[in-house]
Amino acid sequence: MAVDYSAMSSVVRNIKGTPIEVERMFREAETHSYRAYPSDHDFATKLGKFLSKPESLRMKAGRETYLACRKEYDWSRTAKVWEKMIDSVELRPHEETWDSPPRIIEPNMNVPQGLPLEDFVRWGVANIWGEPNQIDSYVALRMIRDLNYGEAIEGFGGPYYSEDSLLIEKPKFKSFGKGDAVQALVKLGEGRNYWEQRRAGVVVESTPLYIKRANQ
Repeated sequence: MAVDYSAMSSVVRNIKGTPIEVERMFREAETHSYRAYPSDHDFATKLGKFLSKPESLRMKAGRETYLACRKEYDWSRTAKVWEKMIDSVELRPHEETWDSPPRIIEPNMNVPQGLPLEDFVRWGVANIWGEPNQIDSYVALRMIRDLNYGEAIEGFGGPYYSEDSLLIEKPKFKSFGKGDAVQALVKLGEGRNYWEQRRAGVVVESTPLYIKRANQ
């Protein structure tokens, strides 16, 4: 059984399962994606109906679902789909991709005054971070959220975007304003510039000690 929404709508039917009605939708604050709450009543009704069947019929249904899973979701079949998709991509010359000159962008710090928070973040993503293609990304949307709340969660991994710490400790909130957003965007741009220089061989780092020891 699965909620009758998004990818699960096709999955549950492909494996001869039972779709559960959507009771209501909500929009997730972190990603702005729409999520579905399944109907508890519909789930309980359908589960009760299934459990009231003779054991032989329940076993038969389980076997049919198992076989449908094996048929529809096979690793070899999945690999072939990906292989076909990857092979269809036209390769660009190396000098246009990996061997291209480093793309170093200087941040534009002349932030326009009086911008609404959403416009401020989108301007900053394009002009300070230097990544206009990230305007509607998770990072940008989360920054808009945190500016609206006036708080952000401190996490691992650099400019405040990682919430891995939530898995092992209580979240630590800190105040978050436009100045903090600008600093975070500058750090993101610095990170991009650093790895562009590493790619092009402009910056060469020594082999980490743990790799040297592993090769011994």
